[in-house]
Amino acid sequence: MPLTALSVKNAKSKSRPYKLADEKGLYLVVTPGGSKLWRFDYRYGEKRKTLAFGKWDDVELAQARERRDAARKRLAEGGDPSVADVSETPSVKNDFETVARDWHASAKGAWTPRYAKLVSAVSRPTFFPT
Repeated sequence: MPLTALSVKNAKSKSRPYKLADEKGLYLVVTPGGSKLWRFDYRYGEKRKTLAFGKWDDVELAQARERRDAARKRLAEGGDPSVADVSETPSVKNDFETVARDWHASAKGAWTPRYAKLVSAVSRPTFFPT
């Protein structure tokens, strides 16, 4: 039987964490400290996985069900709901040169101009093509 908003609200903590099952893999974990946490269990690639949807006060029952349905849709399309789409994440260039330039820019304020130039010249050897 699916959960109701009232049964979620009235769930009391016990000495050990326990689960209140909703449907289609969604459940609420009630911890001894009184936290109520939404979880969704699914299988992907022969492994059992769990997604956390948030705390009950922040995520209502209807929102948790919407997130569960979105995760199930992603599973049906053949994707893993716990992994973000590459198209959704911003493209970040994390190569050595970018990281080194960021480090140099943040550190050169504490250096003399001569030393900053010296460190910059050392970090860019002449035998690497530009």
